[in-house]
Amino acid sequence: NFGIFPAVGANFFIHYCGLPTTYEFIGMGFSTYHSLLVVLVGLSMYYTFAGGQIAVLVTDFFQSFFVNIVLVTILALLIIKFPLSQVFEGLQYSEEGKSLLDPFDTGNVEGFNPWYFMIGLFGMILNRMAWQGSQAYHVSAKSPHEAKMAGVLGSFRGWALLWGFTMLPLVAYMIMHHPDYADWAKQVNAQLALIPDEQVRDQMVTPLTMTLYMPVGLMGAFAAVMFAAFIT
Repeated sequence: NFGIFPAVGANFFIHYCGLPTTYEFIGMGFSTYHSLLVVLVGLSMYYTFAGGQIAVLVTDFFQSFFVNIVLVTILALLIIKFPLSQVFEGLQYSEEGKSLLDPFDTGNVEGFNPWYFMIGLFGMILNRMAWQGSQAYHVSAKSPHEAKMAGVLGSFRGWALLWGFTMLPLVAYMIMHHPDYADWAKQVNAQLALIPDEQVRDQMVTPLTMTLYMPVGLMGAFAAVMFAAFIT
């Protein structure tokens, strides 16, 4: 995780916040990407070594409150600003064999087809409470009953994450394909054209579309959410 998270996170902040790729400090030029890598990894190491697993548990606890509030607010904004009927209409603009609505018309979709969902369902059963990264949380409860109840209550937190991070890419797809948002798509494509790496271009579609409709305060709140997520 701490190879992928900082690498993707640094690119996210550069393009989402409109940061320059390089900057000058004490007369020398530095890469913004590598500087953000150092910050993200450095803060993660600081919290871990300064307070150990307890610090990680406590910071994650408070982070979850903030993340849920922000994601629920963003979800409300998306539903109000982009009616679901329009979102589903935008999903219809897909290539033949790559349908986003008809599961029987996904033969040309690589890595996201019926097998993807079957593997996902199998993984939900096989990996239930088996991930090493969450073991400290499972054994922190005072009793087995509290551990079980924590799992139930924790699932409610997952709803905000699930619907929030599901709607954001769906709206992004609609913006990039729906004729009503052709002007916005043109702006996003112009910014994507400036990114030389093809993989990074694909990753930055959703963050760049968010900059078109998110109000300033909520943009900052979401940046804080992602910052907390990348160092947790």
